[in-house]
Amino acid sequence: MINPEFSSRLDSIFAWPTLEVAQRFKEDYIPNGVIHRCIVKTGTAIEMCGDLLPPGIDLSNPNERVFKLQLEQTTRRARTYWTQRNKAILPELLIEGTVLVVSVIDDH
Repeated sequence: MINPEFSSRLDSIFAWPTLEVAQRFKEDYIPNGVIHRCIVKTGTAIEMCGDLLPPGIDLSNPNERVFKLQLEQTTRRARTYWTQRNKAILPELLIEGTVLVVSVIDDH
């Protein structure tokens, strides 16, 4: 584990620090998604660099050379993500705790 004091992404709730960032994420990755206004009821939130995550690994491509290259690229991005060695272009919040949905901001 690169940074054991951080929560696992699998154990976290994801949010964005501003409405503008949430709208950019929605536009780029989930155009039909819904943006909710939320508050952290209990727990902690840490800001991470969400733009390092995509594109991941294409498991539909059985080419070993391509898979190995994608795995190396993904590993480098993951190390940078967890060590926070760069400024986030698309910051995300990883929240370990309870989040309360207050309202729907954008449901288009």
